[in-house]
Amino acid sequence: ISSQGLGQLVDYANLPDHLIDNILPHLFKVYIGPTEKQNILDISTHYSKGRGERAHEWVEDSKKKEEAATNGIKSASYMLLADIYQEMTTTQ
Repeated sequence: ISSQGLGQLVDYANLPDHLIDNILPHLFKVYIGPTEKQNILDISTHYSKGRGERAHEWVEDSKKKEEAATNGIKSASYMLLADIYQEMTTTQ
């Protein structure tokens, strides 16, 4: 999937690796050495909204959220996002 600007569609499951291998070095021309790579991998294990009292290790909860979604939400998501998701997963 090509970008018309600086935006890039990224599969959340592959975000740390895609950030290290593609986004930072190619899109933003940022050098990623072993230290930078390790820092990204380390921070990716923490809950992104967790600061102060909310700080904790990141826990996968996609399955739980998917199971809680109504049939209407699932149907609309499939109708609106299935094609672009398929394209994204075959190009990354």
